[in-house]
Amino acid sequence: MSDHHDENPMEGRDLDVLQELGYEPTDQTAESPVGKFTLWFFGFVFVMAGLAFLFQTAVDRVPGLKFNQERPVRRVLPPEGTPLLQSNATAQKDMINLKKENWEKMHKTELQRGGASAVIPVDKALEIVAQRGLPTAANAKSMEELSK
Repeated sequence: MSDHHDENPMEGRDLDVLQELGYEPTDQTAESPVGKFTLWFFGFVFVMAGLAFLFQTAVDRVPGLKFNQERPVRRVLPPEGTPLLQSNATAQKDMINLKKENWEKMHKTELQRGGASAVIPVDKALEIVAQRGLPTAANAKSMEELSK
């Protein structure tokens, strides 16, 4: 083997080569402008927010230039008879009441026009039609007679 592996390669070398090339021999503290610019940024934001507030306050006093959005004094309703939107709770309650009224109409029995006609439950009417068949008109014609 050769002898150059046994020796320390740094022996006999001048370690001040970097100083000769113009480099600093010690570390320097880095001066960062981030803190200064952050302070300037937030200072600018606060000053602009204050100026905007003062501007809106001054302009708000001018009669034609108002920033506040006032709601109309009264609510305008659509014409009578126009359907209105409902919430889910009121719509459900209305549907329950509607179904209850329809069930009562379909299952009540009463006489009308002084006994000339009667209202009977739908179930009873279907049973009567099933027993007697559909009513026919006097002088009713069949489909074959009408198609001639």
